[in-house]
Amino acid sequence: MAKCYSNMAHVFLRTDGLDSARVYAEKALHIRLDTTATDDCGALGQSYYDMARVEQSSSHAQKALEYLLQALPLISECKGEYNESMAELCNSLAVAYVKVDSVRAAFSWYEKALEIEKKLYGEESAQVALLYSNLSAAYYDMKDCRTAIEYINMSIEKYKKVYSDIQRLNIPYRGGKVQ
Repeated sequence: MAKCYSNMAHVFLRTDGLDSARVYAEKALHIRLDTTATDDCGALGQSYYDMARVEQSSSHAQKALEYLLQALPLISECKGEYNESMAELCNSLAVAYVKVDSVRAAFSWYEKALEIEKKLYGEESAQVALLYSNLSAAYYDMKDCRTAIEYINMSIEKYKKVYSDIQRLNIPYRGGKVQ
C-alpha cells in the first residue's frame, strides 16, 4: 500500500498537485515507519526523499533538507554509495543547502554527486554536464564569477559532446531528433 501512495505522490508532484502529493507522501511515510523491516530501509529512505521533494516544490527548503538528511543514511545503507539514487540525493542535498543560504555546504554534496555520476556514466555524460552547471550557479551565488564561468564552460563542452554524439549516431531522443 505504501508503494501505491508513493506512486500517487509522484503523479501529483508532476501535475502541480502539491497538497495531494503531500497527503500521499505522508501516508506512504507513516506506513513505512510503522511496518518497515530493517532489510527494507531503501523504501523508508525513498519515503523521506519523497517528502523532501514535496517540501522543495512547496518552497520549504529547511524542511526538505531535514527529510533529505533522514533519507541519506537509509539509502546509502541499502543501495550503496555509488548508484543513481545516491547521486540524485547528493544533488538534492546541494540544492537544498543553496536554498537555505548555506552555499558552502552545498559544494561538498555537488562534488559527491559529481564523483558518483562520473563513476556511473563517465566523464562525458549529460549528468556530469548538469552538475558542472549546478556548480557554476553555486560559485556565482558566492560571487566567484571567474570559477562560475569555468564551470559553465565545462558544462557547455560536455553537453556539446554528448548531444553531438547523439546527433551523429542518429539516436532518437525524447520523441525526436536532437537538432
